[in-house]
Amino acid sequence: MAEEKIENNIEEKKTEEVKKAVEAPKEKAEVKDSKKDVAENKKEDSKDKKKQKAPKKEEATVRIEGARISAKKAMDTCRFIKGKKITVAIKDMEDALNLKKPIPYRGEYAHQKGKGISAGGYPRNVSMVFIKLLKSLQSNASQHGMEDTYISFAKADRAFRPFKGGGRFKAKRANIIIKSKEKKNEGVKKK
Repeated sequence: MAEEKIENNIEEKKTEEVKKAVEAPKEKAEVKDSKKDVAENKKEDSKDKKKQKAPKKEEATVRIEGARISAKKAMDTCRFIKGKKITVAIKDMEDALNLKKPIPYRGEYAHQKGKGISAGGYPRNVSMVFIKLLKSLQSNASQHGMEDTYISFAKADRAFRPFKGGGRFKAKRANIIIKSKEKKNEGVKKK
């Protein structure tokens, strides 16, 4: 009898161990499943964040400091492009670069042919700098999701002017800021 009790105890222990062994992987599997769920939730959250667009900005800005151009001509060019669409302003700058359309100046400059222009010129270096800035502004605006934009703000100032080579003359430098906004046609009444 004692031997039978010992054998029964051994069999019971074996069955308990087998049950534990069978149940343990299930628990581990549940833990792994919960980790998978967490990982899947993170992936879904990241996908949702990617799908969500950044808040739409109202204006795009581009600036340059210490450009090696005349500040006076940059100011006149800013006055010329302000209020125009970016694509039109780029075309006007390219025309000025190709000597087709003069940029109106203020002050004592040579008179140019063209309607409504007294003094003006074809500033080569200024045109090249402004073309780069306007293209950059256009890409910034499209990146922010803006369409049908116009130049709302254009300003040029004198920058820090270091001495040129021999230290006798100061170099020409300009700081330029250009901002664009999206045209809003809603609520506009034509007279």
